[in-house]
Amino acid sequence: MLNTITKIKTHLLLLIIFLFGGGAFGQINLVPNPSFEDTVSCPTTANQIDKAVGWHTGRGTPDYFNECDFITGNTSVPSNFMGFQYPFHGNAYAGFIAYGKASPNIREYITCQLIAPLNIGKKYNIRFYVSLSGGLVQRMGSNKTGLLFSTVNYDYNNPAPIGNYSQFYTDSIITDTLNWTLVEGSFIADSAYRYMSVGNYFDDMNTDTIMLAQSSYAYYYIDSISVTEDVTSSINEIKSHSFIVYPNSFSNKIRVQTENIRIETLQVFNMNGQPIYFRKESVNDSTIDLYFNTLEQGIYILIINDLSYFKIIKM
Repeated sequence: MLNTITKIKTHLLLLIIFLFGGGAFGQINLVPNPSFEDTVSCPTTANQIDKAVGWHTGRGTPDYFNECDFITGNTSVPSNFMGFQYPFHGNAYAGFIAYGKASPNIREYITCQLIAPLNIGKKYNIRFYVSLSGGLVQRMGSNKTGLLFSTVNYDYNNPAPIGNYSQFYTDSIITDTLNWTLVEGSFIADSAYRYMSVGNYFDDMNTDTIMLAQSSYAYYYIDSISVTEDVTSSINEIKSHSFIVYPNSFSNKIRVQTENIRIETLQVFNMNGQPIYFRKESVNDSTIDLYFNTLEQGIYILIINDLSYFKIIKM
């Protein structure tokens, strides 16, 4: 009885710490200078994304726009050499080519180092705003703009690959030049990614476009980029202390153990959120063995009773 009371108190303490202390970390935006307000110095011409604190090129020659450029006006806002747009937030934004017709696979990426590495198995929410520049030669819309998370700090001399993959992207072709369009979603981190790049990571064959007028490029402004850990995931992890799952890294078998909670359902999902295993229990066993002899190596999510989840690693 005393042991049970101690466990309940421990669970309550963890929940209090989460709600009033550590849980607040889940709301921290891991993107430095997310609206490009902080400057190293004022931009005056193209290709100066490195003048925004914390940002640099991840491929090509992306641009930085700030109202402080009142001398040349080339990179000012709202009017600049790529078009016209007020910032979504503050007094600055960045810009990049997402698609180009002049030669194959023209792309520009902007890159930053995250404030902290991502935690493997954790869910992260993504939000950013884009607007098609609508300049004279930028009247083409494209899809696949997204975020690539990596352990590599890509730059001009070591550009991020156009590998038809990024952890998050939009399939919508954004054509609005008047308003900012919100792009949002989520993904589960499968590595301790430290860097993030923004752009279109799909080649010409895998990118859809719309020609709004005779144009050479799909050029987008971007502002207010946010990457935050999903708070609800952390809450569920606290509740998961009612179960024990071991070993964390396994070859063929894992064991689920509980003392006082009936195991009703067991589900396994891959890192893309696709279900690969489901089991419904009809007996009240405190220990259940799960066998995954044919499962490929990788990271998966085990969900118990639609409530508690665990990261499991198949070796």
